Amino acid sequence: MSAVVAIGPVPVAQGESDGREPGALEIAAQTELESFGRGGTLAGGLVLALARRLDQAGPADTGSGFAALAKELRTSLTAALAGAEQEDDPVDQLRRQREQKQRRGHRGG
Repeated sequence: MSAVVAIGPVPVAQGESDGREPGALEIAAQTELESFGRGGTLAGGLVLALARRLDQAGPADTGSGFAALAKELRTSLTAALAGAEQEDDPVDQLRRQREQKQRRGHRGG
């Protein structure tokens, strides 16, 4: 006979709401994933599920369990972002355009 062991709340599918506010780690993970264009990927979903679980840690969670989840979050985030280039935000885009204009101006003068 086999047993099913639950390790925490089941993550909510993307686009659905479970009625709670996301925690600090989940928000930070989502921001990081989106800045690299990886927010909607399977690997990104795993990162968010781990971050959500860490945000929900409580007194019943052991320090070693928390550390193991944190290590897995770090590993999963690295894997999710592997090979991705960070997308520029509007400020970075404007800065790069200004720098290009300045370089052109110095060459022409």
